Amino acid sequence: MNPPDFNNKILYVDDEINLLSSFRSLMRKENLSVYLLEDPLKIEKVLSEDGPFAVVLSDQRMPGISGSNLLNKVRSVHPESIRVLITGYSDFNEVVQAVNDASISYFVSKPWNDDVLKKLVKDSVSQFNLKLENLRLVDELKQKNESIKAILDGTLAGTTALLNDVLSFINPHASSQTDRVKKDGVAALEAIPELKYEQKWAIMRTFELFNIGLAVMPPWIQLALNKEGLAAIRRFSLCRSHHILAANLLDGIPGFEEVSEIIRLSKKNFDGSGLPDDVNIVGENIPMGSRILKILVDKDMLTTNHLKGVDVLKSMRMKPDNYDIKLIDLLIEKHKPQKELTTRVISVFTFDLKPGMKVLKDVQTKSGIRLFNENTVLTETSLTAINSWSKLEGIVEPITVEVKVVTDKK
Repeated sequence: MNPPDFNNKILYVDDEINLLSSFRSLMRKENLSVYLLEDPLKIEKVLSEDGPFAVVLSDQRMPGISGSNLLNKVRSVHPESIRVLITGYSDFNEVVQAVNDASISYFVSKPWNDDVLKKLVKDSVSQFNLKLENLRLVDELKQKNESIKAILDGTLAGTTALLNDVLSFINPHASSQTDRVKKDGVAALEAIPELKYEQKWAIMRTFELFNIGLAVMPPWIQLALNKEGLAAIRRFSLCRSHHILAANLLDGIPGFEEVSEIIRLSKKNFDGSGLPDDVNIVGENIPMGSRILKILVDKDMLTTNHLKGVDVLKSMRMKPDNYDIKLIDLLIEKHKPQKELTTRVISVFTFDLKPGMKVLKDVQTKSGIRLFNENTVLTETSLTAINSWSKLEGIVEPITVEVKVVTDKK
């Protein structure tokens, strides 16, 4: 996918021809393609024939349509365009409404400052093109991920299902343990959001296939395992290395190389001891998937009617030579009571305001100008307006707001 062409087109809409001429003169030395529109009612035609524009500027007071309504039309047709409202002091309430409706990105007071307006336009053009490039890169990454996902979750997932069916038929105890570990594994991966998709895919396959080596044990061992359960594994030296046998089986299947390596090292203790003896690896050099799998399998084996869940993890935490304690802490944290959002009413000063707060009383300047009505949810743009007026003449403080806080679910 080729990067989009740089868009340097800007449109200024104003029914006063002298202001249109002044704007063109102001921008004549800039590397910009300037479009002027004197009849604001033709905005849809111009957007269709000449758009999209990187930046659209509009005067507020015009016959037939206000600037804020015009820019709202721009947003509906080309939502990525940067929208700038040019307005006089008497139009401030309309500006506030436009800010709250998110139909404008910036506003400029008349008469404008040439240097300030010129910088705003150039910065906005750069912002528009950077946003387009970011969207392109996100879309490109999404397409690549979807392609990878189609390959991995198709042929390879089918192979996994087949191997699971074999294990379920030969050794029900091993199959049941696999189901339990997989269930715990899904929750474990949610606690580690920084893992990439490919890593999560490989680790998920290990949760499903780590026991596959038990499916090829000799019949006399199979008989003991089916009769006594998985606790019988420790009685047979061949069984104790069944994970290495599983890794060797998977190593010959294209696409399962990483899965094989994770399973091969899943019995390694955090201090480097454990099978396989001929691999010298320790601590966080052991693959993340191997460390997770070891914790989950051992947790399953240590679970009893009297010791289960987070209590098992806490007992395992006392053995730092065996396990990655940081991972155990993440899993313990996952078991804590969930949180929920509640609201609280507080009074704050201007410098404590944050986006997302809802004002419960009108926000006014000290001269009595109402900036925001009650129940307005503050945005970055509205905070900019409040800060500007605070410096200009001051704001009536404190301001009563509603905020969201995280609490434990009961």
